[in-house]
Amino acid sequence: MDLGSKSKRNNPWSMWITPLDVSTKYQGVFGFVDGSNTCPPSHVLAGDGISLQVNPLFLRWKQQDQLILSVLLSSLSMEVLHLVVGCQSSYSVWRTLKRALASTSNSRIMQLHSSLQDLRQDDESVTQFMQKAKALFDELVAAGRPISLEDFNLYMFRGLRGEFKT
Repeated sequence: MDLGSKSKRNNPWSMWITPLDVSTKYQGVFGFVDGSNTCPPSHVLAGDGISLQVNPLFLRWKQQDQLILSVLLSSLSMEVLHLVVGCQSSYSVWRTLKRALASTSNSRIMQLHSSLQDLRQDDESVTQFMQKAKALFDELVAAGRPISLEDFNLYMFRGLRGEFKT
């Protein structure tokens, strides 16, 4: 998949996919992820020409795909992990995330702004609160709609518990 340089700067999908793309191509497993290396049949005819036996190519393919799936899932943040619940293969994770993250609509940008403005520390540590805020900030940057540092600081100050404001 070739995403243009402007797309790579302005798209949350690209922020996640760029390092993954390089890594999987380097490892020679990108075909599992993009669907070009398709799963072989689970069974083949046995030597007798009558009965079926488990295809060893299928077993190897499935094992490799599950390893890749594990790496993909471990690379996801909690904010997007829910999108891939039920995905059984690396390709299904890829396809699902691409559909969800590849284009940043105006409604998504508005939702990110709203989430940042409504963000509250509540029972979280300052570190957890700041990580959430930074993730929202980074998504806005990736969507090509960054907010100023002054606005970011204002939202952070408003979201902190009272004990941090004195």
